[in-house]
Amino acid sequence: MIRKQAFMHFNQQPFEQKWIDMVHELAPEVETATSSDKDPMNERHSEVSWIDSNEKSNNLFQYIYEMVHAANTQSDWNFEHDVIEPLQFTQYKGEKEQRYDWHVDHMIGEVEEDVRKISFTILLNDEFEGGEFELEAGSPANPERIHTVDLKKGDAILFPSYTWHRVQPVTKGTRHSLVGWVRGPQWR
Repeated sequence: MIRKQAFMHFNQQPFEQKWIDMVHELAPEVETATSSDKDPMNERHSEVSWIDSNEKSNNLFQYIYEMVHAANTQSDWNFEHDVIEPLQFTQYKGEKEQRYDWHVDHMIGEVEEDVRKISFTILLNDEFEGGEFELEAGSPANPERIHTVDLKKGDAILFPSYTWHRVQPVTKGTRHSLVGWVRGPQWR
């Protein structure tokens, strides 16, 4: 099933177990990723590792790029895009109540030759509690502007990289996800 809204594209079960197994095989050992910038709204507490595009991972990158391209078309974003960044394997541990507070992956107005256009998160497991994925869309006057996305193992959420989003604290178990960004020419 595909659920389409202007601010997100939600695929249920597009990521089969063979891809999940491949991610676990390709992901190097995780390292702690924390950030704060003295801004409590942008705190990050998780563990990450990076999967580069190479001969071993080429099929995975191609599959994901095709999924992103389809979402871009089906959601009527029609963003010009051309390259996928290295993939981020992320884990949030419940015993540490790890999370990633409100942030964007690209701030409109940043001057770069190419910019992040589409962000995505693919949930790789569901043996945890907490860790809800939330997006903010709409006017600050709208009390329902925060959208919690009920992700299950294999689900993917795709959204414009300028969309505010967060992962709530994981309270039990460990949440595994694959996160990535597709870049394209500067906004016009």
